[in-house]
Amino acid sequence: MDRLLGTLLGVAIAVAITWATSYRFPERLLRAQNARVGTAIAAVEGHNADGTAFTPAGRRARVELSYELTHHLSVLDRAATEDPRLTSLKDTDDVLIDDGYTALAKAWV
Repeated sequence: MDRLLGTLLGVAIAVAITWATSYRFPERLLRAQNARVGTAIAAVEGHNADGTAFTPAGRRARVELSYELTHHLSVLDRAATEDPRLTSLKDTDDVLIDDGYTALAKAWV
């Protein structure tokens, strides 16, 4: 009986901890991805502004931004699927994605 009660208590604690730590995980994941995209946009815009867009560092910044933008779409879809409250952030994320592709386009102008 003691072993059964200990096991049930352990299960209850594990479920509570899992629920408490994973409740906000999709939102934290999306916000972290937004920050990475914002950093990558700033790097590309910096290279565009100082004329170093076609140096190796500028190319690396564009590749990183391209990757982050592609990855961002999958993170957004997964996060919104896991937490429907995050669908309200879609408009904000669309603006961020547009800013990213605009920064990439400016490198070629």
